[in-house]
Amino acid sequence: KYGIQASVEELAEKRREIYLDILRAAQIQPSVGVKELFELLESWRNRLNVRIGYVSSSEKAFLDIMMKKLFQVIGLTRYVNDADTFFCYGTEVSVSTCWEKGIEKKPSPQLYEMAISKMNLDPIQCIAFEDSLSGSRAALEAGTNLIIIQSSKPFSVTELAAQYKGRVHQMNSLLDFVPYMELMPKQLGAIR
Repeated sequence: KYGIQASVEELAEKRREIYLDILRAAQIQPSVGVKELFELLESWRNRLNVRIGYVSSSEKAFLDIMMKKLFQVIGLTRYVNDADTFFCYGTEVSVSTCWEKGIEKKPSPQLYEMAISKMNLDPIQCIAFEDSLSGSRAALEAGTNLIIIQSSKPFSVTELAAQYKGRVHQMNSLLDFVPYMELMPKQLGAIR
């Protein structure tokens, strides 16, 4: 009808490349508390007995660009070229999980279940930080505890809190979580 000779697959790939170019050119502004939490995790790396990772419905190529920019902006430059090493916290393998073909996106719990399996933990030992309703549902369905950090698109947590009693908490920013780091389990023999 429009005289386009390209296939749907070719158009989809062109759209993906345009989006990657937009991400490469974009400036990012981390959410409140990201810098402080990441710096604290880095400085306590050998003291805390925790495993951290991220779960994203975006594909790895998108996240690689954004994570590189994030680590540049917050000043943890040793992770700029390999962000996954930051998220190998407490394990020898990256526990981060991104969308790829054949994997369901959030609100499916599949991405969270994969990350929890990589960490070799029981879901109830995990705390997920989310800022979207679909991500919150995914984390809860996977069995984790949840801290909702309200974003620019706030949503009501009343229904989730009622359905998942005692597992849903809300904070204004990641900065609100930093004081709770003192409560995280310490590695045996670690000096505070």
